[in-house]
Amino acid sequence: MHDWWNGTKPGASVAMAVSSEGNKFGVPEDLFFSYPVEVKDGEWRICECPIDEKTKTFLMESAEELRGEKEMAMSLF
Repeated sequence: MHDWWNGTKPGASVAMAVSSEGNKFGVPEDLFFSYPVEVKDGEWRICECPIDEKTKTFLMESAEELRGEKEMAMSLF
């Protein structure tokens, strides 16, 4: 909340769970996911940074786990 309210320092980022819409990491767009973000004037932006194959594999596994949890939660309604 501190960084969302006050913003991040120039060139710095913070991990924040945000909508995956428009991400460059290949995470499905129907999830909320933790990304490195920059915040300025109350607006957040997912940082673009290179990721290696090992990290990409980990992200996809995490995304699939989240998707399964979302489906299970939505089935309760």
